[in-house]
Amino acid sequence: MNSIKIIIGLFLGITIISLQAQSLPTPYFIPDKNENSETGYIQLKWIAQSDEDETILYQYQLQQAEDSTFSSGKEIYRGNDLASFISGLSNGNYYYRVRVIDEDRKENGPWSATKLVAVKHHSLELALSLFTLGGIVFLSTVLIVVRGSRKIGNDN
Repeated sequence: MNSIKIIIGLFLGITIISLQAQSLPTPYFIPDKNENSETGYIQLKWIAQSDEDETILYQYQLQQAEDSTFSSGKEIYRGNDLASFISGLSNGNYYYRVRVIDEDRKENGPWSATKLVAVKHHSLELALSLFTLGGIVFLSTVLIVVRGSRKIGNDN
């Protein structure tokens, strides 16, 4: 009877160890620091490495929220890529987190550390100033070309 208990105990111990060895890794963002954007777009990159096999192709879930608690978080990407390009962001703070998912085992890994992206677009005043400066340079170039072609035409 004791040998059966030992065999069952060993089997359960091996099963628990193998389940722990197959647990899903926690991904992390590259770089892991918070970022600022003046353009309203950003590329997020992440990686998750398994202790056992670094060649495993994981599936990832990326969430975005406007608060750090993710009370209104929404999934914006699900797939095997290690990056996602996000555009069309208005001024404000955006929080991101990513995790490994295993749909076959119906299991989700732990969330990564939260990444903050602060979006503050260039001011309208700066944009109009640059537009005006570009217009002046364009008109000056056209004027120089027209004067040069007239001078060449008069010399002949």
